[in-house]
Amino acid sequence: MQKSYIKSDIIAGIIVFLVALPLCLGIALASGAPLISGIISGVIGGIIVTLFSNSSIGVSGPAAGLAVIVFTAIQQLGYSAFLMAVVLSGVLQLAMGFAKLGFITKLFPKSIIKGMLAGIGISIIFTQGANIVGTSEIKQNVIAAFQQGDIMHFFESIHVGAFAIFIVSFAILILFDKFKLNQNKYLKFFPAPLWVVILGIVSNVLLDKFAPGFSLSNTINGFMTTVSIPVIENFSDVETIFQLPDFGSILNSSVIATAILISLVGSIETLLCVEAADDLDPLKRKTNSNKELKAQGIGNIFSGLIGGLPITQVIVRSATNVSSGGKTRLSAFVHGITLLVCVAFLGATLNLIPLAALAAILLHVGYKLASKEVFKAHINQGKYVFIPFAVTAFGIVATDMLKGISLGILAHIILYVIQHINHPFKIHNEKDINTYRIVLSNNVSFVHRWKLIKAVENLPNTSTVIVDGSKSFFHDRQIPKILADLKKTRVAQKAHVEFIGIPYLNH
Repeated sequence: MQKSYIKSDIIAGIIVFLVALPLCLGIALASGAPLISGIISGVIGGIIVTLFSNSSIGVSGPAAGLAVIVFTAIQQLGYSAFLMAVVLSGVLQLAMGFAKLGFITKLFPKSIIKGMLAGIGISIIFTQGANIVGTSEIKQNVIAAFQQGDIMHFFESIHVGAFAIFIVSFAILILFDKFKLNQNKYLKFFPAPLWVVILGIVSNVLLDKFAPGFSLSNTINGFMTTVSIPVIENFSDVETIFQLPDFGSILNSSVIATAILISLVGSIETLLCVEAADDLDPLKRKTNSNKELKAQGIGNIFSGLIGGLPITQVIVRSATNVSSGGKTRLSAFVHGITLLVCVAFLGATLNLIPLAALAAILLHVGYKLASKEVFKAHINQGKYVFIPFAVTAFGIVATDMLKGISLGILAHIILYVIQHINHPFKIHNEKDINTYRIVLSNNVSFVHRWKLIKAVENLPNTSTVIVDGSKSFFHDRQIPKILADLKKTRVAQKAHVEFIGIPYLNH
């Protein structure tokens, strides 16, 4: 650690904390987990993972990308058994690190990964409806409105205070984006999520004083509308924060399946963030991906043992770290320590935060993951990229994470086969030297036999024909024989034929 970086790292760590705090609470909310679990995993990510990681500017914590998996797992397993799955996922990540599997992101097409993130974004948006309108009975109220033929019935069921706080909060996030206020030399120390939290608290306090009928309390009609975490007033209260996993569920097949899913998706998200963070690093240092997997594994073991959510490296916090001047791991460590101090001494203040404000932050995160720009970028890359992306995204929304990814991979394979059959080669015409270069695709098999024969036969008799197979890694055994026969025919017609990278054939 260079002394010259200490001051800038401490400042960056505090700024990252200001971004991470509302996100930790928001992701726990989206995951259907106790809100304190988001803080716990943020602390573990900032302190424990940082100690074992060699990522210079990466920051770890609870990830929006796992929120849908976590929500489903908690509903199916219960929270204690889910924590056991988190512990096991950490063990699996640790094993993956020792097995040097840090290359696994190279096995997934980027369209599938981007589709996964877009699907997560859409799912997060869909889960926040109740917090936006301040009631969990959205579906029932919509049905009743249609049955009664009175749409106002639905609007009358909305909690005006919650909805107003959401609108103001979301407007703040949009304005910060539109006018790039996060880049302002003064406002960058007070990021948009922090303003949302502060103004959410202030708004609710003012409503409680001047319009108590519209204010939000801890619960309204049994529905929680503000943050609720344990408040530490003395040392004996510390034990109320932590929750142990159900060790008896360690051999439960559903727990093991969840652990495998969390470890795979979490590792992929971490490694993608590592690549992105390394690109942002002003000093251009490279992270050892296998060591990062080990660090994340240790972090998830700790997190699961004391009641936290799964942890990954997170690009939002890492990018904030870089833009705030962070240069070494000290900044991530400072962010973790500051989170710990916050939960230890400011629990009562955190409990004033309206969930409608956190819903605005989550909606903003979800929109960024699934924005129209993301969809447009994939459309512009053509159907072979867009279709797997879209199938993955909407497959996750319609089913679940594992099925959505599987559908996306299946779509990718089907399109690859179609492309392989329809486009076995390309012909480049170099008119000035009367030469035709036939560049074979990655795979050339017997199904391409007729297309290849007709392509060569239709070329001018006196031309030079170069068949280039240097980019192919598979040739059907019939292909060299077919090409050899075609060469004899073409030479007899006074054409010149050459082969490049074709097994068993010479020039």
